Amino acid sequence: YVYAVPGDIECTSATEKQCNALGSAALLWERLRFLNYLPAKTAGMTFPDGAYVPTADDPGPGNFEKLTYTEEDYHHGPVNGNRGGSYLTMLSEDGLSFGVVNIVGNFGTVFVDQSYWQSAIAARPSSAHRGYLLGGLVWFTIPMSLATALGLSSLALNVKMPADEAADGLAPPAAAIVLLGQGGGIMIIIMLFMAITSTGSAECIAVASLFAYDIFRKYIKPDCTGAELLKVSRLVVIGYGVVCGLFGYFLYGVGVGLGWVYNFMGTMIGSAVIPVSCCLCTRYMTKNGAIMGAWGGQILALITWISVASTRCSDGSDPDDFVASNDYPTCETGALDVNTLGNMNAQTAGSLVALCVSGIIAFVVAAIEYKSGKEQPFEWETMREGIKRVEQEADDVPEYEMTFEYLDPAAKYVFKYGVGYSVFLIFVWPLAVIAWGVFDKANYTLWASIAYCWGYIGSLVIVVLPVYESWGSLKNVLTCTKPAPEAKE
Repeated sequence: YVYAVPGDIECTSATEKQCNALGSAALLWERLRFLNYLPAKTAGMTFPDGAYVPTADDPGPGNFEKLTYTEEDYHHGPVNGNRGGSYLTMLSEDGLSFGVVNIVGNFGTVFVDQSYWQSAIAARPSSAHRGYLLGGLVWFTIPMSLATALGLSSLALNVKMPADEAADGLAPPAAAIVLLGQGGGIMIIIMLFMAITSTGSAECIAVASLFAYDIFRKYIKPDCTGAELLKVSRLVVIGYGVVCGLFGYFLYGVGVGLGWVYNFMGTMIGSAVIPVSCCLCTRYMTKNGAIMGAWGGQILALITWISVASTRCSDGSDPDDFVASNDYPTCETGALDVNTLGNMNAQTAGSLVALCVSGIIAFVVAAIEYKSGKEQPFEWETMREGIKRVEQEADDVPEYEMTFEYLDPAAKYVFKYGVGYSVFLIFVWPLAVIAWGVFDKANYTLWASIAYCWGYIGSLVIVVLPVYESWGSLKNVLTCTKPAPEAKE
């Protein structure tokens, strides 16, 4: 909040650059250590008899505890719904469901998150379109590399962890500690702290801007000054930070973990993806269509989510996959609690309804309004002439970057490569490796090599590229030199 309180997007940008650089450096260090320590950690393991298994109580490098083999202590599979019961396969029912939830949820976090729009508008047009595509490719290394390295290594090393802790996202730190010792845990803490600080500062500024401009300036004091808006923004930053902390504590108290919340995102916010994107990408989305599509899709998604959850077993599993235990001797359906509402199939159904039905409602309402003559296509010139600043200040953006001749090719570039990368990552790549079935050593080595190389390149890009692009400004700061005025084109 030290960065966010000033209420400046430049502060948020500085926070993100510093935090992303440190977080990526920590991730890069873990990958290098992982390659060094994993062979040593697994060389002495023999399964299933006389296995030497590192534990959280004694995680130092080279320290093992000899255990007597019992089948319940090992969790290397088989996995219901996976080809061959293996973790090393793309043919996975739960993996497909999680993929759908993940895609819908992350579409929602981008399209509905004010901080993304705010950063894009504040950035120079010459940097924004390429920067966002590059940022997406760099970000992809986080889930892919961590899942390949720490996620699977926690299974390979048989890290003892209850299912609820794994669902809360504790598998990476547990695996890092077992594999790398105390240093691995410290690197995970650094990486998480940097990620949360970067995201938190951006969200604080985003919420503060929404309240200041869309509520305070719109309805409370339309003739407010920039100083008053800044004061309101700072107060909202503090208030929002307190509310987030209390809400997180509430979720922890009622037993709702990080994995549960992550899977629920698609159901909760996925309905706004198509209406919001159409508002900015087409002239033909009406305000009533967008509003009814977003709210109608969300309501139907919640109904679907709850309906499917009510048919799940009381332990949260599907009836076909139910395994009796002391706590749940029989599969009793009809309950609505954290377990059943967190069922993957229920979350998947809610996410799909949210994304698809919202679009149908939005387009139907818009078509009816155009057919009846109540609405006309939106004129983009309104965006240029109808938005008034609180205080007029000179921009340092060259005038030619704001012309249609410059922006239209940039828009085509984004659609071409953005859609292309999305189709490749969501459809082409998964479908291509389905033929591998259960990965053998050669296939998994190829997969891991791609993950590591992508991770190394992403870490170097996110650390080195901002320094390279800003070297002129950094040099001026380091040498206490005033920047030379830019030549007008």
